[in-house]
Amino acid sequence: MKADGIILSAGFSARAEGFKPELDIAGKPLLMRTVESMLNFCETIIVVGGHEFERVARILENIPQCTAVKNENFRAGMFSSVKTGVKEVKAERFLCCRATSRQ
Repeated sequence: MKADGIILSAGFSARAEGFKPELDIAGKPLLMRTVESMLNFCETIIVVGGHEFERVARILENIPQCTAVKNENFRAGMFSSVKTGVKEVKAERFLCCRATSRQ
């Protein structure tokens, strides 16, 4: 049975050299690479954005398995994004990760 995926992508990218979801990883945005890594395992991928939500949603606009959800309370921290994503899960199981890179 497949699971739903949750990707946390609501932060400020304060330590990154740019907007983290858009950072280039071998010719594609980091967020796209994270989504691609989950496509074989997840029925639906829920990407929780917050800061610069429109930019996050734009990366996902041509991926039918993805749903962008805005965490209006993202300033409260990562767990608020986890809760926002879990509310959208329809499958029996889910996998949760965050789009991250080592600089």
